[in-house]
Amino acid sequence: GPLSVRGFALNSLGPKDRNDSIGGDASIEASARLSFPITPSTSEFARLHLFANMGILSDVKYEEGLKSNIQRWINKEPNVSVGAGIQVKIT
Repeated sequence: GPLSVRGFALNSLGPKDRNDSIGGDASIEASARLSFPITPSTSEFARLHLFANMGILSDVKYEEGLKSNIQRWINKEPNVSVGAGIQVKIT
């Protein structure tokens, strides 16, 4: 979805026309998350959460063929974000 690559403003990824994001036809996304108790006594209601996300949003040039499009996507630098937070159980 539009917010699946954390750490980036809405409509800031992908191809641009000057300063305007024009979206893309294809996206590749990957993420890794790790969550664990801060202390044994807080394990029921608070946990530390670490994450890393990466994604590429690109246009598809249909006249170039699949292999050429994939090579172009691989050569692009992905948008990457890493961070940490605290998960709190609210009931």
